Amino acid sequence: MRGLDRKGLFQNNGCMAYLVFRQLIVMTLICVIGYLLAKWKHFGEKESQFLSYLLLYVVTPCLIIDTYNVPFDGEKLTHFLIMLGLSTLTFMLLILFSSLLFGKPKSEADDRTRSLDKMIIVYSNAGYIGIPIISAVLGQEAVFYLMVYILIFNTVLWIHGQYLMTRTISLKAVLTKPAVLASAFSILLFLSPWKLPYVVGSTVHLFATLNTPVSMVVLGIVFACFKKPDEPLPIKHLVRITFLRLIAVPMVVLVLLYLSKPFFSIHPTLQMISIILLIVSACPAGLVATNFALLYKKDYTYASFAIAVTTVLCVATLPLCTALGETLLL
Repeated sequence: MRGLDRKGLFQNNGCMAYLVFRQLIVMTLICVIGYLLAKWKHFGEKESQFLSYLLLYVVTPCLIIDTYNVPFDGEKLTHFLIMLGLSTLTFMLLILFSSLLFGKPKSEADDRTRSLDKMIIVYSNAGYIGIPIISAVLGQEAVFYLMVYILIFNTVLWIHGQYLMTRTISLKAVLTKPAVLASAFSILLFLSPWKLPYVVGSTVHLFATLNTPVSMVVLGIVFACFKKPDEPLPIKHLVRITFLRLIAVPMVVLVLLYLSKPFFSIHPTLQMISIILLIVSACPAGLVATNFALLYKKDYTYASFAIAVTTVLCVATLPLCTALGETLLL
């Protein structure tokens, strides 16, 4: 971490909200470069698909493994288990929250977007946007605990998300995902007395550093490839889902964290964990919504617009949520 201050978290040259905003600007610039390059060279779905596969099958697993390629620490293990429980509880609450918000469809438009709405509420862009922000604001130690959240994210996603789309669950689909396999290996690596050999570890680390630039370039290409939808988009519905994703969800999480403040105040690392949970809950809609829309033949255009709108607006809402969390939780 960045050194403890009187609030028990870290010292820096500015508040966390400013650091979040600054990192979002950096990521936005990378996204704009990806957008302009895609427009100039007419890059499209083929290039986006390749980079997405690179992220899914190489970069993300390497990022997870690189994070846990560190010496074993008993205190870290304790906080790891606490984060594991808190992450699981957070997803259970968000799934319940989404179910209460989106019950039986009231119209045909509601029916075609309901499963995607639930995914947008529950699954934020904790990986591609959350990781670089957490790393910039709280340091690499915080990424260690964020990866616990992402482990639960991937596990719940392929159980709950698959059920939303098909009303069935396949454990094979969960256990064979690259991020889940990498997480299992990483935990064993952390618990063991061995670390990766230098050549392997350096290769894994270099791939891990590609997470932010590649993911932002992918977003830029996705934005550049937007096409006018065949059917009018449900604008009022998009406004509602944007408000829920960027404002309502982080406020619900913030209230729960505030009520639990005596517990988090016990140790600086627990305070850090509370801020991690708040920041990832305030991130925009995850790209998994478009991936699932393509995979299960849902409304891809609607999911893409929801991701685009929440990603653009989070530049304003995410620093504000962070500032509020810094005031109330520390």
